[in-house]
Amino acid sequence: MKRPVRVLFVADGPAAGGATAAAIGADPAIEVLARCASAVEAVDLIAALAPDVVLLYASAADPGGRALLERAAAEGGAPVLVADARNGPAESYSALRERVRGAGAGRRAHPARPAPSPGASPSQLARGAQGVSLIAIGASTGGVEALVRVLSRFPADTPPTVVVQHMPALFTASFAARLDSLCAPTVREAWDGAPLERGCVYVAPGGPAHLEVQWSPARRVRLTPTEPVNRHRPSVDVAFASIARAGVPHVVAALLTGMGRDGAEGLRAIRAAGGRTIAQDRDSSTVYGMPRAALEIGAVDHATPLGAIADAIFTPEISVREAI
Repeated sequence: MKRPVRVLFVADGPAAGGATAAAIGADPAIEVLARCASAVEAVDLIAALAPDVVLLYASAADPGGRALLERAAAEGGAPVLVADARNGPAESYSALRERVRGAGAGRRAHPARPAPSPGASPSQLARGAQGVSLIAIGASTGGVEALVRVLSRFPADTPPTVVVQHMPALFTASFAARLDSLCAPTVREAWDGAPLERGCVYVAPGGPAHLEVQWSPARRVRLTPTEPVNRHRPSVDVAFASIARAGVPHVVAALLTGMGRDGAEGLRAIRAAGGRTIAQDRDSSTVYGMPRAALEIGAVDHATPLGAIADAIFTPEISVREAI
């Protein structure tokens, strides 16, 4: 039996398109993975959930947001269908369901692994990993696909790695599972008390707690239910600051694409504590907010293209030589 066509439903408000989403999801051949209240919110869920079809219920879609959505969907190979809501139900639910089924017919294979990036060889990355004790990565808008690109190059015996990606609580487990299918290390949604082990990547769960790192007496993940920081929970700044306070030696931290400033101060704290710090560059960022903030306050010396970030983490001598 074929699995259902997996649909990400995108409206322009939390209450918009509810009847349409319900009608589409009533078809046993269609599964509505999630409803998003904006195109910007949908960008990371496209990469996290790998839908077969993106259905945009557009009554007054922001052109910039829609362009961002279509770019993200194209990168994931999912077609974008538009149900124009401005003039009422111009298309019957049965016709819309038929369009969704047709568009998703060729998209039911498991996602392929990302194509290898040029740069350091797998053996060079594996050797470089031996000199790193902990890796920390933070990201927001556009970060899901960026994380796929970066983490898919990590060696199987990678140092323990913590990831904070701004994402709704319901989807971080699915995102971790997708990363696990694409990456050599084991990728899990983090839990309180999780031991920080080599060969493992820990994704901060969305929801009521921040992720922090405990390094002594035991090396563990801690989830702390405190107030949002920079309007986010989990916050990249909280995770990075905990690493700086713990005095983790030989740590590497990277700040990827995203809106706002979350992570910039924490990255600076890690650098001040002796860690190596990396920020994604403007050209490869979906939104050049968080990395730019880090550069502006001196948390990093220069920005790094997305395709070179794994090299910068594990083989900085190769990354620097190629940049020159």
